[in-house]
Amino acid sequence: MALLRRLSVFGALLALSLTLVGTTGCVGNGSSGPVPPPSGGASAAPTTLTYQTSPAVYTKGTAITANVPASTGGAITSYSVAPALPAGLTLSTTSGQITGTPMGVAPVATFAILGSNGLGSAVCLLSITVNDAAPAGLTYPNPVLSLRRGTAVTAQIPTTTGGVPATYTVAPALPVGLVLNAATGVITGTPSAVSPSATFTLTAGNASGSTTCQIAIAVVIEYVEGHGASYAGPVAIEAIRACIKRGYVTAREPGNRE
Repeated sequence: MALLRRLSVFGALLALSLTLVGTTGCVGNGSSGPVPPPSGGASAAPTTLTYQTSPAVYTKGTAITANVPASTGGAITSYSVAPALPAGLTLSTTSGQITGTPMGVAPVATFAILGSNGLGSAVCLLSITVNDAAPAGLTYPNPVLSLRRGTAVTAQIPTTTGGVPATYTVAPALPVGLVLNAATGVITGTPSAVSPSATFTLTAGNASGSTTCQIAIAVVIEYVEGHGASYAGPVAIEAIRACIKRGYVTAREPGNRE
């Protein structure tokens, strides 16, 4: 009869836990009538069950620190959990410790852990989340870019190792006309203003961490000796040459016009 009572209570609590995603808590379930203590067993039912880490947030591919239970009332002799823990995590049926290395990303969910002895049981609702690993090794195909004002840049597509980045950021702001896609990290656009070479720090991150890299970008106007009107309009030749010296303009020999 005691076993049937425990199963009935556990089933009801499990149904409750499935509607409480992200909620944690502990309850006791002592026996409802005078039950003789089993030979060599506990003298009282457990009253509460808690876990050292609650809620628990883990990282895919990283071994967790054992999550150790604590209880009041009678000593717990066996543990069970429903639904099953995320892949790679294990509940010890004798000690109640949760150990292992999570193998995949898992959104927040609530797990009902039952600790029982021959006289009753207690349940803890434990919230567990498994995040992706932090991204690493962020790189762009061209760490140094010399762009022409008014000419669209070839899309700069990043690569990373480790976990999948959730967001990308850049500092300082890219030259006017260039855009960083915050979700994919791709740099596109058409630079609309001349700017000297500058270094930009790009960051790719997720809930577990981030990785950075730097690229240098300059935006120039192009002047070809002998074809100034085509490239610079009514700008004085001396002014253009001064810009070339300062690195704002690139120059090519006549006959190399694209």
